[in-house]
Amino acid sequence: MNINFSQLKPYTAVNNHIKPLILSFKSSQISKSDTFEKQSDRQVFQMSVYNPFTLSYSSDTVDMDLSRPQKIQLSKNSRKRYSDKTLSLDYDPDRTGYLFDKQRNRRLKVVILKAKSNDYENAYLFMSPNLKREYGYVSFTDCVNPKERMNIDFLDEDLLIDYPQLGIQGRRIIVDYLQNWNDSKIGGIGRLADKLTVEYCLENNMKPIIVSNADHGSHAAHYLRGKRFLPLSKDSYSYDSFKSKYGSSNVNEVLKKLFEQAKKNDEFSIDVSNWGLLPMYMPEELAQKYIKELKSEKK
Repeated sequence: MNINFSQLKPYTAVNNHIKPLILSFKSSQISKSDTFEKQSDRQVFQMSVYNPFTLSYSSDTVDMDLSRPQKIQLSKNSRKRYSDKTLSLDYDPDRTGYLFDKQRNRRLKVVILKAKSNDYENAYLFMSPNLKREYGYVSFTDCVNPKERMNIDFLDEDLLIDYPQLGIQGRRIIVDYLQNWNDSKIGGIGRLADKLTVEYCLENNMKPIIVSNADHGSHAAHYLRGKRFLPLSKDSYSYDSFKSKYGSSNVNEVLKKLFEQAKKNDEFSIDVSNWGLLPMYMPEELAQKYIKELKSEKK
């Protein structure tokens, strides 16, 4: 093939012959789905939780954005005497923790709602991320002056006494209620509650002194989690009962022996359902363990 180069036309820039394409449209024609702005997670739903301060249910229709921190106000109460009591909940989507799903054998993420009745009564509610299911809660009292409270709260007298040998003196946290609404399927509420009460102490510049009463057969679970029993008062029914039945008033030693016997006999549980109300505390080494975890999570 022969090519006559003299007949070729000189190069012509293509850009000189193509006009730019101009698009015009109205802003109303732009679909919301075409924008790149973060969409809000706004929902309207009926919310109901157990109110630890009135021991009844608080509910309301809420219109909220689940992607942003905010206050939730529940103005309806299941008991008429508390119809004027509004439960205020502090919501933050980043305030989360983990329980344990026994059926699926895996961790269960929960959102933690904060509630406050007054300067000293507090609660944490453990909710599903969509806030439509409550797994349980813990309520506690920040007892600034135990001696002053002792004059009006004889039921918690053992929790208000100082135990210098255990490092329990002065201001302390008294856990009032610890509730798991589905103990057969969900676990880990006690551990999460312990961790949160320790965190509360750190946030309020106080030594993590945390006491509580064990009841309804929960003694073994608290003990296995690391809690320990306070010395029984010598003039109490429990003291005489333990001395008579077990030969010792030291509940920690008694429970330890019961576990050892159960293990030797290949038994999976022990029956302490008849023990009644017994005072407990969080040992310093357990509190330090939670402090270490909390610091690690913030890194």
